[in-house]
Amino acid sequence: MNLLQKLRKPYLSILLAALVITPTLTSCSIDNDESKIENQTVDMSKHLIDFDELKVMAENVKSIYLNNKLSRVSEDVTEQQIKIALKPLTDNGMEIRNELINTIDFTDEELNEVSNLDDKQLAELSLAFNSIQGKADWSTQDVVNCLGVALGLNEIWGLIDNTAQLATVQGTKKLLKLLAKRYLGWIGVAIAAYTFGDCMDAW
Repeated sequence: MNLLQKLRKPYLSILLAALVITPTLTSCSIDNDESKIENQTVDMSKHLIDFDELKVMAENVKSIYLNNKLSRVSEDVTEQQIKIALKPLTDNGMEIRNELINTIDFTDEELNEVSNLDDKQLAELSLAFNSIQGKADWSTQDVVNCLGVALGLNEIWGLIDNTAQLATVQGTKKLLKLLAKRYLGWIGVAIAAYTFGDCMDAW
């Protein structure tokens, strides 16, 4: 064996080891970066509705629903009245949705789901974020429980452990995915809005 062959073996081994280790290190680095991004906080505080305004809306739609039910007003008329009463919630949901699109790096599939949320789902989105980030003195567990009850999302307890996680990129994506699968009428959204506050003893 000549000198070149003797030198080639150890250097070849080192080269092969480097080729194996480098992608692994790169993969770990990418995974860590993705994890950091997914756990970043999503702050929507500047887009939240004033709590008193939210309370008035919730009480208003409850009144519309109960009065129309007693008066035997058609469901279609009730739906339209509630839609008008909850327009600030829908507009706020659209504002939050647009901010999320500008803030979060969605996949094409996720972006399609978020972009196609209808007005009722946008109202629910607004209710969710105003509940999650609205009042600092609310109990974390109470917010999660009452939001799950109000929105009829039993999955929220399994997917999202607390409001801290709800406020992250990962939690927001999970919440959006849940909302995208829901198809409530305006009466259902009204009941959700009032039920949350009632559950929290907020109104």
